[in-house]
Amino acid sequence: MEEGIFAFWKGHMPAQYLSMIYGGVQFATYECMNNFLKKLYKSNMEQSNTPIISFLSGSISGIISTSATFPFDLFKTRLVSQYETQKVYRGILHGANIIYHKEGIKGFYKGLTPSIIQIAPYSGLYFMFYSTLKNESRITHKYKIFENHHTIINFIYGAFSGTLAKIIVYPLDTIKKRLQIQGFEESRHKFGKFEKYRNFIHCISTIKKNEGFMGYYKGLSPTLLKAGLNTGLMFYFYDLFCDIFQHSFN
Repeated sequence: MEEGIFAFWKGHMPAQYLSMIYGGVQFATYECMNNFLKKLYKSNMEQSNTPIISFLSGSISGIISTSATFPFDLFKTRLVSQYETQKVYRGILHGANIIYHKEGIKGFYKGLTPSIIQIAPYSGLYFMFYSTLKNESRITHKYKIFENHHTIINFIYGAFSGTLAKIIVYPLDTIKKRLQIQGFEESRHKFGKFEKYRNFIHCISTIKKNEGFMGYYKGLSPTLLKAGLNTGLMFYFYDLFCDIFQHSFN
């Protein structure tokens, strides 16, 4: 009611740029790392596709793609966080100019450390859960109902993997977003009290002191919905296009 219907689409454009670049970098890096680790351990295909290799490949791909696209993530968070009638940033270019002159290059990477700490296990976990579920299904020949529509079960596996991984690492996601909006108080005072955090550790201790343990899980429900749908669709289309390209070149 306070900001109108279009407030639901705040930060839409940087989120789109973030998704396109992030997804491409992540899956390209994951495939490279997965193949490299398989060759490194000199195992056959079945043995090398173990959970630990999927976890390591997913973690590294998450770190690289997060580092490559982090400014877009920061823009998205700040555009969502600013009050609609008191905008500081009119868009990406305008926001980039303000951040550069007010906060310097470092301003584009506020919250990067907790983001990497968060994304490494998160990305590793959902790749590990997903690959384990797929391998287990393939080995036991379950879910034959989906044998002609395997991308449907891939969506279910992806959604489950993303949701479970997000629950595990969610406190780090909360800390990352809190740090990203530091230095952005002028457009947030109408939202209530604004806490200032000196660094990653100070943010952890302040949330625990002022909000209790559940303060780390604020906004969990909509985040889980987003994580499940996002990860499910991500694996759905990834496997779909992999199959299309494989059949096209065979």
